[in-house]
Amino acid sequence: MRLLNSGRALILGSGGYLGQRILDSGGDRYQPLSVSRIRTQKDLVRFAQEVEDALETSPEAALVNCIGARIGSQDELELLNALVPQALVKVSAIRDTKLIHLGSAAETLKITDQANLGTNTQVSVSSRYGQSKRSGAQACLAYDNSAVLRIYNLHGLPHPPKSGLHELCRRVRGVSEDWETLPLVNTTRDYVHWREVSAMVEKCLNGELHGLVDVCSGFGVSMSEIVEGFQSDIREKVSQQLAAADLFQSSIGPNQPGHSSYKDKNELLEVLRSEVIECASS
Repeated sequence: MRLLNSGRALILGSGGYLGQRILDSGGDRYQPLSVSRIRTQKDLVRFAQEVEDALETSPEAALVNCIGARIGSQDELELLNALVPQALVKVSAIRDTKLIHLGSAAETLKITDQANLGTNTQVSVSSRYGQSKRSGAQACLAYDNSAVLRIYNLHGLPHPPKSGLHELCRRVRGVSEDWETLPLVNTTRDYVHWREVSAMVEKCLNGELHGLVDVCSGFGVSMSEIVEGFQSDIREKVSQQLAAADLFQSSIGPNQPGHSSYKDKNELLEVLRSEVIECASS
């Protein structure tokens, strides 16, 4: 495997929430790689050629794939989350180009019984999104000169649109009164700041990390815990929704000492609460 020393990278999908932040974090060393829109499998041929042409111009650059879709038809999810990474592996292998792929915790799912939060049972991926992301990650991991960052739930202001934290802020601010559809209210989740993802990309470029890398805090946090200390009516609305749930769907990453910037769960909770308060008051 060729070690990459230039630290340069071409960022695919730099117009998205995370792609834009990764692009900005690299300064002049990171460049956006604009490609034609991918609507069908036929577009993959043109896409692959555009990437190959870009690597011809920047032979020492790595590829960072931020392309993906969370919603859409099964064909759309398969195209962007599975087939695009497969195409990138083929192009990267021609030049032994370093490929860094952004994966998702949805590739694996854990169900935790509400009565025993300490017992996790891993089950097969049930969502179409998770299945398509897992296919893409597996394709990348089969390529020796690659790294797959399995990213858990992002935080950091502004929060990702439509995320649980984003929707909680909208309700705390009074923008929405629809508490019954607050997402993830019955879920214990692992959160990671987008800056940590950018830092992991940098480590991959420097050759410090390769293969599958879990980007997570290792701590599980629920909505009810985040709103502790908030005014009573908000706590009550979240608690009512929580009481209606039978199971916690957990996506908690492995606890990796020295990996996360949070020393414990309480520190992560304080950061998330302060973000919600700041967002709600802005």
